[in-house]
Amino acid sequence: MRFKFIHVLSALLISLIMLAGCQANTPEVVSTDSQANGPELFMDDGVMTIEGHLVPRVFATLSFAATGEVVEILVQEGETVSTGQVIARLGGKQQTEASVKSAELELLAAQQALQDLYDAQEAVTNQAFFDLQAARQAEWDAQSHLDSITGDQLQNEIAGAKAQLVLAEKQLESANDNYNDYEDEAEDDTTRAFYQVQLTEAQQAYDQAALRLDDLQGEGYTFILQQAQDSLEASKTQRKLTEAHFSDVSHGPDTDSLNLVNARVSAAKENLAAAQATLEQFDLRAPANGTLVELNLNEGELVMIGQPVAKWADLSEWYVETIDLTEIDVVNIELGQVVEVAADAFPDNIMSGTVTTIRDTFQEVRGDITYVTRIKLEDAAPGLRWGMTVLVSFIPFK
Repeated sequence: MRFKFIHVLSALLISLIMLAGCQANTPEVVSTDSQANGPELFMDDGVMTIEGHLVPRVFATLSFAATGEVVEILVQEGETVSTGQVIARLGGKQQTEASVKSAELELLAAQQALQDLYDAQEAVTNQAFFDLQAARQAEWDAQSHLDSITGDQLQNEIAGAKAQLVLAEKQLESANDNYNDYEDEAEDDTTRAFYQVQLTEAQQAYDQAALRLDDLQGEGYTFILQQAQDSLEASKTQRKLTEAHFSDVSHGPDTDSLNLVNARVSAAKENLAAAQATLEQFDLRAPANGTLVELNLNEGELVMIGQPVAKWADLSEWYVETIDLTEIDVVNIELGQVVEVAADAFPDNIMSGTVTTIRDTFQEVRGDITYVTRIKLEDAAPGLRWGMTVLVSFIPFK
């Protein structure tokens, strides 16, 4: 194995120098700083080897967003968790729960008010539509009536009325002659009574025919014509008004009323969200799928807001973060570069990895400027644990 070989040759080199005072072509230990306590870097045929530690893909320290007494622990240390899963709960949230219920009821009431507004608007729209149809029908009827007393139709009706008057006049003369023949008879004479009835009916028919003709061409016609024209204008005005009303209501509820109810709904939603967020502060939840790697809680314990109580990590992938890559050597590292990794706990198991991140910020380690490089393990060995020390060999690009 390359790493054991390096250490052996390094020790051999020191012995040879002390005993023979000469230098052989064996791997050398290169110090990145003249100080004995600075970070050390091993070089072998252009392969740079540095130290690092294992870390999960992502991890987080968890704390409650409220102060209270722990009343329930639902997940134990080492168990896997899913996104949003409750790990533990605090007590004393009855008032907050009541606030959530109240906010939910207000939201339901506001939403019902909005629905009622739309339901009422639908009824108004339907009525406006029926009113519009009635107004259009009234206009059509008024136009038809005016047409019937003007133009060719009027002349035809006048001719018909004159003919009816002539017939009525003839019938009246005949009835009058018949009655005259029996006028001197006793009043209870049936023949006299019969002709008297005929005369009365004939007179009524004649009067009606004369009135009808007068309505079509006399002073009565002028009144009827004016009345028909006025009725048509009134029906047109009413039709325009109903059209405008239907157009207005077809666009939905009254703007001011709608804005008011919508504002109520929005306020109710915001209040509910705020109440629910406050209630959520009593629960400690997993931020994502992963493992609860540390839990420092006991039921009945009083915890403070923001107090670290647990650690969560995604252990599905392992990464290495270097700790002694200096400013002199970081320039020789590139993203995507292949590395070989050996954990101190498993020295015979060589794992491959790829450089994924070279941090832009620096750290000062024993007087040296160092940069953390993050490496993804492609074939992590079983049994790895967070924080294990590893040696990383950066393979030069060919």
